[in-house]
Amino acid sequence: MAVNHHAFPFKLHALLDNTVDKEAEIVSWLPSGKAFRIHKPREFKEKIMPKYFRQIQYRSLQKQLHIYGFCLVKDKCSFENGAYFHELFVRDNKDLCKKMTRERAKRDNK
Repeated sequence: MAVNHHAFPFKLHALLDNTVDKEAEIVSWLPSGKAFRIHKPREFKEKIMPKYFRQIQYRSLQKQLHIYGFCLVKDKCSFENGAYFHELFVRDNKDLCKKMTRERAKRDNK
């Protein structure tokens, strides 16, 4: 089975790896390299998303993060609060993205 290196996780990894200067104030890896944070969502949507993604809606990006199994860290006592984490998404180890898979969207049957 061929791996699509243009898949969302690879584009996201490239985006974070290529973030420099002013862009790092908008989105960056956390110091641990095991999660990333979008510091300024509006600027991210306007200035960075169009360079890397076809969809330019912030909500679409959030949906892709969810589909690929990223977790939003929700721990107000943690420095990583508000960051996105995935065990296979690590700075300086792009090859781990090959193991990431899309999950089917879960529907509520209410």
